[in-house]
Amino acid sequence: MALPTKYYVDRSIDTDSGAGSVGNPYGRIQHALDTVTRDATNGDEFCVFNTGSPVLAASIDLTTYGAQAATAPVVFRSCDATGAYVYGADFDLDGSKSLFAATNAYMIVEGMRIHNSGANQLVEIGGSSQLINCRFDDCTNSPAVHCNGSYTLVINCEFADVNGRALQVSNSTAYVAGNWFRGGNKLFTVGIYIGHNGAAVFRNMLLPTSSAHGIQITGLGNRVSHNSILAANTSGTGIIVTTGNRWNNLFSNNLIEGFASAGVGIGGVAGNVYFAQRNAFFNCATRLGTGDFYPLDGTGDNETLGSSPFAKNGAATFANRFKYFAPRNVGNVRGGAWPGNSLDKGAVQSSGIVPVFGGGVLRR
Repeated sequence: MALPTKYYVDRSIDTDSGAGSVGNPYGRIQHALDTVTRDATNGDEFCVFNTGSPVLAASIDLTTYGAQAATAPVVFRSCDATGAYVYGADFDLDGSKSLFAATNAYMIVEGMRIHNSGANQLVEIGGSSQLINCRFDDCTNSPAVHCNGSYTLVINCEFADVNGRALQVSNSTAYVAGNWFRGGNKLFTVGIYIGHNGAAVFRNMLLPTSSAHGIQITGLGNRVSHNSILAANTSGTGIIVTTGNRWNNLFSNNLIEGFASAGVGIGGVAGNVYFAQRNAFFNCATRLGTGDFYPLDGTGDNETLGSSPFAKNGAATFANRFKYFAPRNVGNVRGGAWPGNSLDKGAVQSSGIVPVFGGGVLRR
């Protein structure tokens, strides 16, 4: 497999025109998909200029373009007028539609702002698909973003101003890392919803409100580690398992603050066994709730802190997230992550380490 065949789209032109080159880009993405001959060997990459914000006339339909494959994916990536990657290609969904007309496997969407879908999902992806460095906002549907296939990846994305479940994973072996979740005029009730097994949920930053949950699990064998969850005197739960007989979920190295109004740091279902290792809690009414929580190294170190573990420097925004959620030197937060590799607990590292699995790459 070589690099995908590359085409360029300038949506500000907003006509069925162009030849797909940097100098003569297609004017509409649907026209591009319907015009090109799919590269069945290496796949295709559609580079969308970050100029203008025409309302999307209809959900993007890949029927004419054809089915993707593992060795021949379809890629939608934001770029500037020279074709270089840059965040910011804008898809306004007119308050009435989703980005895609159907669920598509083997797809990558990178660097886009996708918003204003009304009561429709912003985007749904199928198996072996990826959402990278995107912003999702202004949606009343739950979930706002749906991973509806196995082996999906959501990394370094911003979720804001959405109702219900901001991100839902419905199939196995997902990878959710380095994302930011915060409310606005609309408030999520669950930041990350893992509805299946074997997910890795790493280095996400969440600010739930009211009775919202940060991360909700209904599957088994999921690993939830190094997340930073900051609530404001709320009654929800930082991380919660809500379905019985969901064993062997691992919760490690998470920083959880602010579930003080009858809220819970990490909770589960009575009689179920979970592994809880090296988490830290501040200002939570209950640290570890219902369920049987066991450490892996015999000590656990699920510590209660005397002050906030977060620096809270500057504004609580996506652009400033590494300063806002920087770990303070309290308790065993710095250098106290399991299994003793000198990493800090939580999503951000004081040492400036850039983790390879997200949460440390600022590309906007």
